[in-house]
Amino acid sequence: MTEFNRTLVVGDGGLASILACAAAADASLLAEPDAGQRQAIRPILWVPAWAGHTAPARRWAVQRQAEFFEMELVEAPEKAIPSGDVDPSAQEVRHDWSADSRMLVSASWAGIERGCTRLVWPFHSSHAQCPDIDEVSRAVDRALLVSRLVRLDAHHHGIDSFRIDVPMVDFSDRQIADLVIDMDLPVRLCWWWRAEMARPGTPDFRREHERWTPILKGVGWNEGVGAPAPAQSRHGAG
Repeated sequence: MTEFNRTLVVGDGGLASILACAAAADASLLAEPDAGQRQAIRPILWVPAWAGHTAPARRWAVQRQAEFFEMELVEAPEKAIPSGDVDPSAQEVRHDWSADSRMLVSASWAGIERGCTRLVWPFHSSHAQCPDIDEVSRAVDRALLVSRLVRLDAHHHGIDSFRIDVPMVDFSDRQIADLVIDMDLPVRLCWWWRAEMARPGTPDFRREHERWTPILKGVGWNEGVGAPAPAQSRHGAG
């Protein structure tokens, strides 16, 4: 049986991912571990093996977020998962739920093998103003079913309980932006901010940049603030 609670965060390189990392890192500090316990509860940031042309930018963002929040970085085995790239000819963006299921199983086992009892999936509805009820339901159902599945054999790794949380599943974009700005988290560590790595002008980059920038400015973000150096204070980043 594991003695300390440890959390694995699924990183996607976006704002919700930054928020989930901040919460996990702060929770580990509040536990006030001694020197021998610190590594045992150090949160993990897990990097999916993405496919698609935004994958390098997403991977860059997750790596920088892990450095900033002083989390252990764990990369998934090389088995490509779609990164949600937009088909320029598509009339709407369709979410790949089957890819999410595979990703959650892989991430859960990565966490269990490293002593985690909790996985945080920073899934956030693609509907900016009001969360889509169907998306919320699908995400919560997947989290519940996958957590039940992996618990069947988790005891082989000394884990008696395991759960998958989806804390931002029903948040609006405004709520996420508010929290990011209130906590002074590093917006510039988002994958879509790295224009030179995300192929500026592609639908993927434009979609995320145009979705988030006006909302962030509306809650007080100063985009002129530079990106933080790795592993510095988690607050006052900009």
